[in-house]
Amino acid sequence: MPLGDSITAGAGAPGREGYRLVLQRRLERAGTAFDFVGSQRGGIGGDPDHEGHGGWTIEQLSERVGDWLDTYAPDVVLLHAGTNNITRGDDPAEVARKLSALVDLILATAPRTRIFVSTVVGTNVLSEMAANHAYNALIPAVVAGKGPRVRLVDQAPVSGLSIYDRHHPNAHGYARMAHSWYEAMRTELGPAWPDEADPDSADLVYLCHHHGSVRVCRWWQRKPAGRGSLTEREVGQRVPCVAGLRVSRDQADRGDPRPDRQ
Repeated sequence: MPLGDSITAGAGAPGREGYRLVLQRRLERAGTAFDFVGSQRGGIGGDPDHEGHGGWTIEQLSERVGDWLDTYAPDVVLLHAGTNNITRGDDPAEVARKLSALVDLILATAPRTRIFVSTVVGTNVLSEMAANHAYNALIPAVVAGKGPRVRLVDQAPVSGLSIYDRHHPNAHGYARMAHSWYEAMRTELGPAWPDEADPDSADLVYLCHHHGSVRVCRWWQRKPAGRGSLTEREVGQRVPCVAGLRVSRDQADRGDPRPDRQ
């Protein structure tokens, strides 16, 4: 069960599949049987089910999660929550307390479920950055006290150029999220699952960003300095992104949202 807000639903990415499509492809290559579950459906490829609710806070998710767990009985929950609490100005320590209570509720309702709790992705809203960082700094301690069925997944590095608009990743950012989910699940559930390429290992990445009312996509080249360091490489002109176009499996895995050539 992918559980969270609009980032789980996939806002900001082609097809609104978020991290889910890339993660699905990796699980397929691992040869493991899986079924994404939830009351929501979205995306134009793969398994569309999820429990991502745009604009929802941790409190709103907590009010409904018991029913969802009873209905869908997930073996695994991928939890990314708290962005909307930070956006509305909640104190980071209080948001962390609410996250802790949500994890406790999931464990009490579905004690056999494994919960992967992530830090939240970055924000491009300057006034929210300090609270975003403070909240993320508290999450490891929340997870540490929950027992062996709860694991921390660090999604905080998905920030800066990996953010499409104010809060939502672009295709490359979602591919980075999928990689982090997969690596955490592989450690806990499938040590024999194959290694998958880290999107951050690519020398060139194709990034889309929202500027005003215009989507702009261009190539960026990684600096020699190391992982996650990018500098713009001018390759031709800017190319406006077009939502809803088909993307191949290989393109999705590398965070490249351009349509297939026909």
